[in-house]
Amino acid sequence: MTLKNCRPLVLTIGLLLCVGLLGGGTCTFAELHAQTGGTPVKIMPLGDSITEGWSMGSYRAVLYDLLTGDHVNFLFVGSEKLGNFPNPAHEGHGSFSTIGIRIGLRTRDWLESATPDVILLHIGTVDIRIGADAPTVSTRLSSLLDDITTRLPNAHIIVAQILPLGDPKLEAVVKQYDAAIPGIATSKGPRVSVVNMHDAFSAADDLYDGIHPNPRGYGKMARIWEPAVLAVLNER
Repeated sequence: MTLKNCRPLVLTIGLLLCVGLLGGGTCTFAELHAQTGGTPVKIMPLGDSITEGWSMGSYRAVLYDLLTGDHVNFLFVGSEKLGNFPNPAHEGHGSFSTIGIRIGLRTRDWLESATPDVILLHIGTVDIRIGADAPTVSTRLSSLLDDITTRLPNAHIIVAQILPLGDPKLEAVVKQYDAAIPGIATSKGPRVSVVNMHDAFSAADDLYDGIHPNPRGYGKMARIWEPAVLAVLNER
């Protein structure tokens, strides 16, 4: 029997284990995917320095541990690598605004090179810090999502309502921008969803400089991304 012909049998055995007919318990799509040796789901963390982080790997290191513990068969993908953990690939670029990310997608072929299945997008902080108002950043986000969905129509994008900023004036713009994100995501169709990163955060306790998360903050980010990623995988 060839490997190709064996695959339906392997999938059947994995499904029986999941539903408990061969002594296993229930499991999710992600666990079934891992048990049956499927191709790893490629996840691209995309954004600015908040995604890039430092040697600890931003939220990515904690999320790596969480998804590994969830038995997800996955790979982080991207042209950059930073972090002291086994899979530190990402597409986080310090000081990049939404426009900078769009330019990178067009000129560096980030998406075409990595072909992610899921994109974790946290973007807009730099735009607001350099003076853009909420309607401007919202328009830029909408255009960025159009670029991504055109280039990778089968990928799922999880868009974050961005973290708070310590400056009260900038934080007012963040709140307006975050309020617009769910409507923008809905307008792009079912392959774009939203997570709320903002409301769980305290600028005083979770940001080390009023902009970037400290280790506690990055842990919070990872724990917000985790169920959103699992929800997408369970729909695939």
